[in-house]
Amino acid sequence: MSMEKFKLIFLTTFLITISCKTTSSIKKEYYDTGELKYEASIVKKKHEGITKEYQKDGTLKYLWNYKNDLPNGVTIEYIKNNNYFEWLYNKGVIIERNTFSLNGRMIENIFFKND
Repeated sequence: MSMEKFKLIFLTTFLITISCKTTSSIKKEYYDTGELKYEASIVKKKHEGITKEYQKDGTLKYLWNYKNDLPNGVTIEYIKNNNYFEWLYNKGVIIERNTFSLNGRMIENIFFKND
């Protein structure tokens, strides 16, 4: 392969790599004891997509959905008595909270008034 052809392939590969690079990352935080505490998808310095928060024992505490750095859609909160909450957000505003038993039976439904 000629040096000119090599330079052209190298430059093309470099430019494609640079243009495909996004500003997204996975942010992780840990408890002092080393267990994973928090894991979030960050795009352009904002929460975007799924964020997970964990208890010290490693069990999932929250499963958030973010859009443009605001909770949006369903967030699930696991609570100690084996029930869980589903919080419904619209652009950061709480719309509704449902409480479910572990087998999926709805126990409570609360709608929030937002002025």
